[in-house]
Amino acid sequence: MVINVNSMAFFKKHLNLFILLILGIAAFLRATISLDPDFGWHLRMGELIMQKGIPLTDPFSYTMSSYNFIDHEWLSNVLIAIGYKSIGIYGLALIFTLIFVVTLFLAIPKKFKEYASLPLVLAGSLMLGFFGIRTQVISWFFLALLLRVIFDEDLWKKWKFFLPLIFIFWVNLHGGFAVGIAIIF
Repeated sequence: MVINVNSMAFFKKHLNLFILLILGIAAFLRATISLDPDFGWHLRMGELIMQKGIPLTDPFSYTMSSYNFIDHEWLSNVLIAIGYKSIGIYGLALIFTLIFVVTLFLAIPKKFKEYASLPLVLAGSLMLGFFGIRTQVISWFFLALLLRVIFDEDLWKKWKFFLPLIFIFWVNLHGGFAVGIAIIF
C-alpha cells in the first residue's frame, strides 16, 4: 500500500475535525443510551413553567414544599420540554452533542491548532464521562466562548461589548454563569 504525501498532509491538517467527529459520535451515543438522572426533573419543570410560570417554591419537594426555590436554569428547562415534545430524545441528544462539539472546537486556541490533537482527545474523553442531555453542557459552551473571546485579541476588540448579552442568556440557562463572572473579575 502506497501512502500519498498529499493524503497524509490532508489527514494531518484535518485531524482535529476527525477527532471532533469521533467525539461527537461517542457523545451522541452516550446521550441516547445513558439518560441523565435529572432529565425527568428538567422535563417536568419545563412543562410546569410553561403551564403556570416560574415557581417560587419547589413543586417536587415533599419535606420542604414551602421552602423558597430559585430555578437558576428555568430557560433550559423550558427549552428541554419544548424540544422533547417537538424533536424527541434523539433530537435533544443531537442538539446537546452539537453544543458539546462546538464547545471543544472553541476550546482549541487558534495559535496551537496543529498541536491540539492530544489535548482535544484528553479533554473530550474526560468531558464524555459527564456528558448527556444536561444543562451543564450549556455552561461548558458559554465558558469556552467566554475564554475564546477573552484570550483572542481580535475577538476581544469586536465582542467585548456583547459579553453582557451573553451573560443574560447564560444566567437564565444554567447557574454556571458564576464561574464566568469570576473569570471576568
